[in-house]
Amino acid sequence: AAVCLGLLGLVLLGVASLFITVKQLLNVQCTEFNCRIFQSATEDTWNMSRKYCREKGGDLVMIKSKEKQTVLNEMRLNGWIGLSDESEEGKWTWVDTTRAHTRFWGKRQPDNWGSVDEDCAVFHSKDDDPLSTWHDHKCSRKHLAICEKSAFQ
Repeated sequence: AAVCLGLLGLVLLGVASLFITVKQLLNVQCTEFNCRIFQSATEDTWNMSRKYCREKGGDLVMIKSKEKQTVLNEMRLNGWIGLSDESEEGKWTWVDTTRAHTRFWGKRQPDNWGSVDEDCAVFHSKDDDPLSTWHDHKCSRKHLAICEKSAFQ
């Protein structure tokens, strides 16, 4: 019985330290950008995904640095990001209305595939090329939302 309790204690300690390690990793990464990253549990359109993020006190994530792009890819996230060219074709703008100067588009993206207005950006994590994960999609397609909010909220 003592051996079983000892083994159980080691297993619980291992699980607890794994949880702490993952939590610390996420907190360290997001603190660097003064944000907390979270993802919706269900898929929705870009506009409804943005509404979800805003109801939670944030907005769709804005990726304005290589470091943030890398962190999100390492988190294995997939979903809508806060980037679109709905207001003017080819002028990709973040949800805070700033122009997207740093870009991490996938190969041959954005492409308005099939002559369809693909005006909203989606993030697809990739092992082989973490700096080319963005794709343009129709805003009416359904994806998970990748949200961010201030770490101080």
